[in-house]
Amino acid sequence: METEKHGWSDPDICDRTAEKMMAENSAPAEPPAKFWSAAPRIRSYRTRDYENIWSEREHSSSVHELLYIVDGKSTLVIADKLKFPSSAGDFLLIPALTPHRDVFDPSHGLRIKMFSFEWEAGEEYFSVVTNRALHALDFASRTEAMRQLNYLCEHWEQT
Repeated sequence: METEKHGWSDPDICDRTAEKMMAENSAPAEPPAKFWSAAPRIRSYRTRDYENIWSEREHSSSVHELLYIVDGKSTLVIADKLKFPSSAGDFLLIPALTPHRDVFDPSHGLRIKMFSFEWEAGEEYFSVVTNRALHALDFASRTEAMRQLNYLCEHWEQT
């Protein structure tokens, strides 16, 4: 059974990671202070034009990924069931080892900024900050998040 809420499809599935990502959050909750005792470790970041292989094949990563859509439209498909449509200005969060596809129209292309990171508090954090919560961010919050991410990436090699 599928229902539509805020343009996101919510299938009835048992996958624990997907269930966490489906949690109802109209806005991000304030993460507990303990999350910041061990900061995320950025492994890589880059701006890239996606190739169609990411749309065709399900894949996963050993690290967490935060995607920022620079240009184009995409639908993040998790476990071939959970769908998160996105467009320029949206963030998508993909926990490590989560099978997914990044579906987009190759004739229009997709440019993203990808941040790969490791984080001890990641699993617990993702239960609070979900893709639905990121999608609900207002323009000012998205702009500030992008500013902070750019700052981290400019200085990450110095840590």
